[in-house]
Amino acid sequence: MSVLPYVEFAKKAFAREATYRIEVLTEIGSLVLRVYILRALWTALYARNAAPLNLPLHSMITYATIAMLMSLILEVDGTRLIREKIREGTIATDLMKPISPALFFFSDGLGQTALHALLILPALLLAVLMVRIDVPSVWALSMFAVSFGLGYCVNFVLNFCMNCIAFWTLETFALQLIVRWCSDLLSGQVIPLLFFPGVLAK
Repeated sequence: MSVLPYVEFAKKAFAREATYRIEVLTEIGSLVLRVYILRALWTALYARNAAPLNLPLHSMITYATIAMLMSLILEVDGTRLIREKIREGTIATDLMKPISPALFFFSDGLGQTALHALLILPALLLAVLMVRIDVPSVWALSMFAVSFGLGYCVNFVLNFCMNCIAFWTLETFALQLIVRWCSDLLSGQVIPLLFFPGVLAK
């Protein structure tokens, strides 16, 4: 099986998402604003309360910033096209093409993700200037990259399975919204796991 068609699908998805330059610039500005708001929020909370488990403020800001930037990548869902194609009826022609539907949607999502990753870079550089972010060791950074890659694949499979339910229900938005909220909460993105009670914190 050749991977070249899927590389082209990813390139087209990247170009499609980058078409509107004003939207791209606005996205970068919104990322910087979110980082500033996170910094202001945790600074205010720490000013009124003692540090939980002796966790310093800059470590908490680092955690919150990285979690927010990661969520912006994981929220990219290339498989949402499945339910749109099912409603329009064009999924039938896609299934007859000599390509893997799963790999097509994966490559399309990968192209969108690549653009979002590029948007995050300038926001992350500006965030380093606004807040003190702990720089991890090379080993920790490499393990983070591997873990994030595995998480991205799991996220794709989950979204793919949920959107395939549209073959029977035609709509999966509500289900995906519930799953997204639960995953955001239980992953520690909204509230750090240190604040969870008892067994949930582990």
